[in-house]
Amino acid sequence: MTEILEAVTMTAATTDECIYCGKKEKHENKTKKKEPDLTTVESLPDNLQCSHIKLNVPIPGKYTKANHHLIPVKQCFLKVKRLAQIALSVNYNINSPTNGIALPTVCNMYEHDGKTQNFGQFSPAVKDGIAISMMQETGMQWHVGHHAYQLNDTASSDAPDEGEINHLPYDKEVQKMLVDICIDFYRDEHCQSDEDKSDKIKSQIDDICNAIRNKLNAFAKSPRNSAPFYVSKIASRYAFTS
Repeated sequence: MTEILEAVTMTAATTDECIYCGKKEKHENKTKKKEPDLTTVESLPDNLQCSHIKLNVPIPGKYTKANHHLIPVKQCFLKVKRLAQIALSVNYNINSPTNGIALPTVCNMYEHDGKTQNFGQFSPAVKDGIAISMMQETGMQWHVGHHAYQLNDTASSDAPDEGEINHLPYDKEVQKMLVDICIDFYRDEHCQSDEDKSDKIKSQIDDICNAIRNKLNAFAKSPRNSAPFYVSKIASRYAFTS
């Protein structure tokens, strides 16, 4: 049954289907505030209002902050379509500051060893060295690269040893949390209640944001404390090999 519900969370309810329970009927309830439209959802990093990153010592090159969505809009929120519909139906704002955290990233063009060029043009060794230096100085995860990175298969003879990788890529870990909470909403039958549960729904999604934020902030004390949430492959590798 759980596997069926997991599949349901990844699909959008049709126009004649209840977004909460999936039945082919509409329920009048106080929780739903509007009809959700996934096509209206945008990723607006500036709306997260993330604070600036303070450095204790100067580091060569140029750095800036990334306004990171703890629940990425396109890679996670809109992937779990039923959860997104439920969230939109109660006017949840996926671009609110609750869903944001500042993380270090590059400011192109990048200066290194007498060269000024796009950061991506440097060799992997140089880029990794810069990323590790920044993570050491800030105690924050490096925000460059995709959240849907591919972890190396250490059983492969040509794969470098990345230590004990006990997590999925960031996007998959976040999607798992969204699927779980969506199943909870489904089982709670919000559509059958006489109560307005919209605030409860928004609070539970915010709880996911706060849980992920706490994990990312734990990187400063020990990078492994962020597990299973690493926003980039280099952050994961640094945590499990340093």
